[in-house]
This record gives sequence, C-alpha cells and structure tokens, in this order.
Amino acid sequence: MCPIVQASTLFQLSPLTLLPPFVLPNAAPGVPYSYQLPYSGGVAPRTFTLISGSMPIGFTLNSSTGLLSGTTATVQTVLLTIQLTDAINDLPATQNYLLTITSVMLTGETLPNATVGVLYQQNISGQATGGTPPYTFSLVSYVSGSGNVWTVSAAGVISGTPVGASTGFVFGQSPFGTTGF
Repeated sequence: MCPIVQASTLFQLSPLTLLPPFVLPNAAPGVPYSYQLPYSGGVAPRTFTLISGSMPIGFTLNSSTGLLSGTTATVQTVLLTIQLTDAINDLPATQNYLLTITSVMLTGETLPNATVGVLYQQNISGQATGGTPPYTFSLVSYVSGSGNVWTVSAAGVISGTPVGASTGFVFGQSPFGTTGF
C-alpha cells in the first residue's frame, strides 16, 4: 500500500494598505477628472467604500477598482474617508483624502506698457493659479483700432510689435473661464 502525501503551501499575506498621496491632485469645474486610489496588499476581490464625507456632485468612486472620477461644476474642497476591504476582510484599510476642486484664475496684474514699433513679449504663465497645471493659454479677443497683431502662445507668452495704441486684451484659460487685462 502507498502512503498518502498531502502537500500544503504556506504563504504570508501583505497587509491591506491605502497608499499616499492623501491630498489628491486638484480637479477643476467642467473638466473630466480621473484618479486611481493607490493601494497594496490584501486578497482579491477588493472593495472601496466611501464611509464618511460627501462625493462632489457628478463624481463616483468605482467600488471594484478605486477609480475616483467625474465632472462637476462646483468649486469646493471635500474630505472623503475611504475604506478598502478584501476577500479576507480581517483588517480593512481606512484613509482620509482631501480633494480640492478649484477654478483657474489669472491674478490680473497690470502688464508693462508696449512701445510702438518695438517687439513686445510678456510671459503671464506665472499669474495663473488654481486648477491643475500645466495651463494652456489662448487669446480670446482684443480691441485694436490701430491694426496691431498680437499672439498668445499656449505657454502664456504675449507677443507682437504694436503699430499704434490699443487696449482691451481678454485671455482665456483652457477649457473654461476667461480673465481680462
């Protein structure tokens, strides 16, 4: 008669952990947002649950993957408490996350005057705040009775050689809102 041999495998599970950053990348009103909450350890399937706080209107948390996504029109800061459980569910991981939804704004500082007949270049990218960089700039409109031609690069550099006096620039920040100088 043959002896019966039973094989067994011993393995150690790594603890279920929600990983940083706990201050999430900023979102912007009207712009689709998507962020995968990082984690490690545990045994599949895993479940992500909002246990405290209110999700911004238009946002969802995928309970199977931990993907936080959506689009909202509201500027706000929310504190979300997320719990992650796994198939064993012995020691769930819980973490607070801070999400800020903020608009892009130009500070509206006065630009230096241009001189007729002299190339003018001014970088306004340092005047942008809020939202999520990198920013994209565009010239929405300007008033010129003198035939001046101005350009604004996507990086925020205004340039042109004025041939006469003009005022009234209006700049746009893609994809929402405008600020004038």
